[in-house]
Amino acid sequence: NVSWLLGRYCNYKCSYCWPYARSDERDHRPLDVLMATMDKIKFQARNNGFNSFHFSFSGGEPTVHPGFLDLLEYYSQDPISPSYQSTHMTTNLSRHQGWFEKYVEATKKLHRVSITASWHREMANKVDFRDKILFLLENDIHVTINMVMVPEMFEDYYEEALFFHDSGINVTLKPQSDPS
Repeated sequence: NVSWLLGRYCNYKCSYCWPYARSDERDHRPLDVLMATMDKIKFQARNNGFNSFHFSFSGGEPTVHPGFLDLLEYYSQDPISPSYQSTHMTTNLSRHQGWFEKYVEATKKLHRVSITASWHREMANKVDFRDKILFLLENDIHVTINMVMVPEMFEDYYEEALFFHDSGINVTLKPQSDPS
């Protein structure tokens, strides 16, 4: 089980984001370095008797890494035939629908694909956000919405949670972290 932060760069600037969680600087490692790192992790795991893998990607915003889809495609085409391969991503779902269509294709050979979709009302449109999730669900990608419940807007966020829930989407309500 590998938890991989692809970089702290995020295309959103949410007012409640933790200062250490995001950056305006595009700090992505090159694709060849990521693939070599993945190979090394798998090599070491296999030398220790493991042949099942779960890679969880986050950031910042992992979907803005220019090589992310290529990395997922590379991961899904392991020539040694792993017993099991899955992936998870935590994302703000800001990319356009076409990007998510490519994501579905890049991950379709994996045993399980899941997403935590972070809802950020300051930056996103709830209908577009919902529609992307419904598309992903229709393509056998497990999605749960993560909502940071900003205390000053609790009732508004709760209404949005119900909007998503009524569309058949799992929603997790998360307390806002204390910035101190």
